[in-house]
Amino acid sequence: MVEANKILKNVKVYETPLFHDDSFIELNSNENQFGTSPKVLKAIKNICEENVSKYPYYGELMTKIAKEFKLGVENVLLTSGCDEAISTVFRTYLNSDDTVLSYAPTFAMPMIYTSIAGANFEEVEYDKKWLFNKDKMIQRALETNAKIIHITSPNSPTGESVPVPYIEEILQKFPNSAVVVDKTYSSYMLEDDRIEEFINHYNNLFVVRSFSKDYALAGLRLGYVLTKQENILNLKKIISPYSVNTMATIAGLVALDDKKHLQKIKTETIKNKRILTLALENAGFKVYRSEGNFILCDMGDKADFMYKKLYANKIKIKKFNDLRLKNCFRITIPNSKDLKYLLKVLTPRDMLVFDMDGVLFDVRNSYRAAIQATFKHFSGKTISEKDIQDAKNYGGLNCDWTLTQFLLKQEGLNVDFEEIVRCFQENFFSEQADGSMGLIDNEEILCTKEFIEKLSQKYDLCIFTGRPEEEALYSLKKYEIIDFFNIIITKNSLPDDKQKPNPLGLQKIRANSLCNEIIYFGDTKDDMICARLAGAKGIGVLPPQDKSWILKRDLKKEGATKVIRNIGRFS
Repeated sequence: MVEANKILKNVKVYETPLFHDDSFIELNSNENQFGTSPKVLKAIKNICEENVSKYPYYGELMTKIAKEFKLGVENVLLTSGCDEAISTVFRTYLNSDDTVLSYAPTFAMPMIYTSIAGANFEEVEYDKKWLFNKDKMIQRALETNAKIIHITSPNSPTGESVPVPYIEEILQKFPNSAVVVDKTYSSYMLEDDRIEEFINHYNNLFVVRSFSKDYALAGLRLGYVLTKQENILNLKKIISPYSVNTMATIAGLVALDDKKHLQKIKTETIKNKRILTLALENAGFKVYRSEGNFILCDMGDKADFMYKKLYANKIKIKKFNDLRLKNCFRITIPNSKDLKYLLKVLTPRDMLVFDMDGVLFDVRNSYRAAIQATFKHFSGKTISEKDIQDAKNYGGLNCDWTLTQFLLKQEGLNVDFEEIVRCFQENFFSEQADGSMGLIDNEEILCTKEFIEKLSQKYDLCIFTGRPEEEALYSLKKYEIIDFFNIIITKNSLPDDKQKPNPLGLQKIRANSLCNEIIYFGDTKDDMICARLAGAKGIGVLPPQDKSWILKRDLKKEGATKVIRNIGRFS
């Protein structure tokens, strides 16, 4: 194995998806959702053989870009997207002992390019969400003697733009620092700040822009750098001579000429942003003001539920690992058709909550068999399924470990609880000599994956079970239904004294979701008591081992609004 540059050891890879799934609405990458200009598509279709066989010429596109900003051709460098623009500036000016100063959270690539150069990356934290702190940035630039000051305006994912006077003050105070202003999203600002025109006055200003977000040319990778001629000459020493292809240059030329299409996109984006913002705010979420083609939304305690709900309905939004963005999602503004669907998905629906044992899964040969095996291990006797079910029907024995201990005590045996758990788990859920995971592999699902999927199209779905988390997830994954459930509450989710029939589990589901009525499906009196105490609608499900009228009566007595023979009877 050839050893890579040591500098790369701690550099994180910026992963990108390898395949496109056109069944999803992708609102996670800030791609233009309104599409490329039809004139651009026509021009691409009409490329000739010479456009493909010969190296590209950049002069015409550079001239048009320069004219847009009252600059000369000598102030323009074409790049393969804005990423290459930033990378080229960083590789041109950074030494290993230099510092790049930015603020966080922001676009990840500047940090990666800094790491590749072996330089130091410093972040200025926001004091208030999300207001650029000019004084703090200046102070930190003085302290670090920053070689590059990187500003994204409008910033992603936070959405705010940096006032031009702030940028100009930084340019003036740090003439020996490269001030890189990333304006990828600036076409969506209500009024473009035209900071590019400052290039005639400041030797240290580098403006980087892209055709991806506004002109919808992300797939062609077209961007550019605007700066003084002397800087352009240095950048050319680093960049590959033909990094931008001919198709991209043709598309860029036509896109710049189609002002009507760009204005239409901007108008539609601003309109749909207002509609989406209002819908999210009416749902109780915090939406931050954004000048990009996206919004940043804080969904609070409902964040995990909403992310899974959207994903289950084939909508992708941007999720972050950054603690500064906890519970926040970046959502690209959709076109009108997709916005209509998104608003429909955001509308609260009834929530179906399922217990697992006896409701979704037949546990006669898994959990019940583990009770029998554990009981026999300590007592030397065989206990019947009827005896187990009778004990279960007493109530207050929702945990099978506790139920087993109860049954042993009825035999006059006081077995240590930890010993019961150990023996039970060795039989039920631990790797066996035959390669299985124990008796859990004997259980069968009581409905089909297609049935669950069909329910998910009309309702939101959750799990509330007394199973330990690992066992619950194992079975849900095994039958490939886990992705249909937006919240999964297990034994591990609650304190020991708050297990069913305590309503805390259902209360957590209500607090962490966006729903109308909660309908809880359970097979025990404890389940129905829990539903009643939580103000939910309880539906009793007769488990495979007990279809008796007695259990039906008891479930109704504890508040079941309806009792069904199996989950497939619900519609």
